[in-house]
Amino acid sequence: MVGVFLTAAIEARSRRKIATEQAEQARHARELVAAEQMDEGLIRAQEAIEVPTAATPADNYAEAQRIWGKAWIAYSPRLRQPELLDRCQSVGSVLSEVALNDAAGGPLPRQVIWRAIANARATLGRFMRGDPLPVNAFPKSEELTRLLGEGEAAGDYLGPLRAWLAARPLPDFHGNVKSANKVQTGATPSGDTRS
Repeated sequence: MVGVFLTAAIEARSRRKIATEQAEQARHARELVAAEQMDEGLIRAQEAIEVPTAATPADNYAEAQRIWGKAWIAYSPRLRQPELLDRCQSVGSVLSEVALNDAAGGPLPRQVIWRAIANARATLGRFMRGDPLPVNAFPKSEELTRLLGEGEAAGDYLGPLRAWLAARPLPDFHGNVKSANKVQTGATPSGDTRS
């Protein structure tokens, strides 16, 4: 009789463990889909900035911010990892800074925006492959605000941000590290030097 109860308890525990593992796998699968969709939103936001249109640069940045915001609202609730959220949110912060900043040394150069997008996309790419997340290569939203505020107060709006970026190499999508000098010299990840 004891053996029957013991066997039943072991089977019940095993079923609960399997059910828990299956639920976790399903949550992870949903998170992977959300990460892929967030990545697509980042691609579209970058295209809004890069693809030449008749619109003004300010209109292109506003469109990029709108696209990012739509992806953020739709997919961020499904992302559970704080690092994914922080890096995607940084893109929104830098786009907001561009949209709202018409003083303090002018808008941020495009390569800074590209750096934020590349950092978020590299992180999402590694997550989707199941690889360890790369070291953060763009400041979190709060840090970005602090760095730009320090630069504005010192009369060198981008100085602290450039120093922060120069000290942290940009990871690529395949696990390698690119030189941080590209941001210092003004070149973008694609080699474009326009700002």
